[in-house]
Amino acid sequence: CILVSVTFRMDDPDLWQHLVVGRAIWTLGHVPARELWVWPIHGAPDVTPSWLFRALLWPFWDAGGVAGLFAWRWIATLATFALLWRAGRAIGARGLAPLPVLVLAALAWRQRTQVRPDTLVGVLLAAQLLVHARVRAGGRAAAWGLPAIALVWANAHVSWWIGLVLQALFVADAWWRGRASGAAVMAGGA
Repeated sequence: CILVSVTFRMDDPDLWQHLVVGRAIWTLGHVPARELWVWPIHGAPDVTPSWLFRALLWPFWDAGGVAGLFAWRWIATLATFALLWRAGRAIGARGLAPLPVLVLAALAWRQRTQVRPDTLVGVLLAAQLLVHARVRAGGRAAAWGLPAIALVWANAHVSWWIGLVLQALFVADAWWRGRASGAAVMAGGA
């Protein structure tokens, strides 16, 4: 159901720019630091946002054209929802109930599945939620993944700050839970 929901015509005009930058990264062997595409400022210093997404996308187009772009969309979507399913299981979701919830969420997510950096952000956000869910469940070793996710996110999309906000929310929640359990111990010991 999730794959069917994201199988529709691609009509994002930014797609071609993403592909051109991705091809340039692979051809040059580095991320361009100068403007290469707009003639009035050609050669001026330039920061290439979302460069990692573009570098990852180019091989899909190069290998399969439009079919490769659909493969990107399907893989990113399946990875996002598989990670979300695992995060739900880590916090206690059992049985078949999570599956229709994921399908409903996919219908909302569907509009974010044009071949854009957002597709990679979905995977990173879901991965970070999974790490936090595992840490909350007592798997402290899972926390090693947080810096890696932050590093990838910072190079994949300008929304990297959302990962920091999510981290802050989980830290605040852990602090609050610790404070509440400390108060319960104090009340029980008095």
